[in-house]
Amino acid sequence: MTIEYLCDNISILRIILLFIMAQSCENCGKGRQKATSWKKIMSKLDPTDRYFQKPNLHEVKLKTGKKAKVCTKCQRKLSKENKLK
Repeated sequence: MTIEYLCDNISILRIILLFIMAQSCENCGKGRQKATSWKKIMSKLDPTDRYFQKPNLHEVKLKTGKKAKVCTKCQRKLSKENKLK
């Protein structure tokens, strides 16, 4: 294996990891979950569709001045603790 090959693969992996990490809460780490929809075919259930459910993320500004993507549950918790601006 050449160094260029490894560098290309590492950059692709980093892009994939950043994309997945952008879909997770920075406070609790809640991320995407795999889900399946079921369809009834001739009195039996058949798993027809597999997809990912993503958390409800919001960008909030903390009192430290940083912005963070947090889920709705963490946003409510942080606003109760007065840690949001």
